[in-house]
Amino acid sequence: MISEILINSALDVSMLTLNSNDLILKNKDEKFGQYLFKTKKEIMPNDSLEINFEFEYQITPINGHQSFNAIVDNGSLRISNYFPSIGYQLDHEISDEIERKKRAMAALPALDSVHAPIENPYNYQFINLNVLVSTSADQSAICVGELTDHYSINHRNYFHYRAENIPFRFAVSSAKYAIQKSNYGDVSIEIFHDPKHHQNISHLIKSIQKTLAYCENNFGKYPYQTVRFAEISSFTRGFAATAYPATIYINEKQFHLNLTGGEGQDVINELAGHELSHQWWGNALLKPVYRQGSGVLTETLAQYTQLMLYKNEYGEAKMLEMVEVYREMYESSKAFSGEEALYSADPDNANVINKGLVKMYELYLLIGEAKINAALRALLEASVSVEAGDYAGFVG
Repeated sequence: MISEILINSALDVSMLTLNSNDLILKNKDEKFGQYLFKTKKEIMPNDSLEINFEFEYQITPINGHQSFNAIVDNGSLRISNYFPSIGYQLDHEISDEIERKKRAMAALPALDSVHAPIENPYNYQFINLNVLVSTSADQSAICVGELTDHYSINHRNYFHYRAENIPFRFAVSSAKYAIQKSNYGDVSIEIFHDPKHHQNISHLIKSIQKTLAYCENNFGKYPYQTVRFAEISSFTRGFAATAYPATIYINEKQFHLNLTGGEGQDVINELAGHELSHQWWGNALLKPVYRQGSGVLTETLAQYTQLMLYKNEYGEAKMLEMVEVYREMYESSKAFSGEEALYSADPDNANVINKGLVKMYELYLLIGEAKINAALRALLEASVSVEAGDYAGFVG
């Protein structure tokens, strides 16, 4: 039974309204966006309640903007970061050990891999997403999951998306998109892009098809009906691409790369292999608890898939070049990140996770691609028998 609910609003937004006919506001801390509500009646399992909220987000010359979650007229946002969330917020904890001692606070608990998932304070729940997005008449809105309906009313376009059993992490982009479609078997492939940015679209589609073929042949059926890549504005910073269920957002810079002009490796091949493989490693099929070592089951396995696809396309010598790039990235930054074993690494330690590609290459040399893939398929098959509610995952 639930008699109180803690609702949190993002610190970057101004919460204009936050209320419910089923709740009574008991206490609030607007500085940290904390709202404690008392329920009018005890909430039992499978009960529901409706919460209404309205917020605004403004970019200011002094405070700048959240470049990782940018909102622009013709671009994108990671909208889940701005939605109210329920429960204790780990991000608000004081993490500095000296400051905690000054305040006579206990040391922060480790991401203890021996705790059962139900006891792990770092878990967050999965959701069923049912979202109707309205946008301008000249734009298309891209969200997570399958598009179930779209229509126009009063010079506005409406797009209805659904996704089941996904992390509370979703995004929306809205832009003046051109669309190019293809398919892989019964899977629809859709590329939403700026009409002027078409240079690498055909290559991206071929890379998507090859990734689907490799992952389905080795790991199992793709879990959705659609593969959707949507271009987002370079106003959004912090990632080249990021994967959500059925939808992958890719920064516009990737559409400008001259892949034959000596600007580096085939980034399109890498991004398609890595981000699309997250549909197996983290978004739908394998969803590890967020704890020590969980990065191996999401990022490291996506890196491994990326590496094998690059090898199949360009050969062993080019694959080794990629391995050396990741090795150098890790070695150049480990003085700051520290050196942790992969199986017990903090999932937020991105540099240590980068080491995963190098280690998977070493495993590839020891036992070969076929044995690794057979083990990974068995891992996925075993995971489907575990109740989805026992999992929590993060993909980036």
